[in-house]
Amino acid sequence: MPAPRADGRADRRRRIVLAAALTVGVGLILLLGVLADGRKLLHTAAGIHPAMLAAPLLLTLASYAAMSRSYQGSRRRPAAA
Repeated sequence: MPAPRADGRADRRRRIVLAAALTVGVGLILLLGVLADGRKLLHTAAGIHPAMLAAPLLLTLASYAAMSRSYQGSRRRPAAA
């Protein structure tokens, strides 16, 4: 059984990597917004009907739910020898 101290280091490392990945991801999205033509972007966004976003949003959520369910199933089954 690993020492609690070693496990704590691994958890801390995971949190740091996650925070760094989120920071980079949000930064890249913000950079795209800054580099885009703001007026044209707002004009295009204003023309989008909210109902037209329902299908992509629902399909994205369904995809994440399916992936989550799949990962849960694979973690419960023992590895094949």
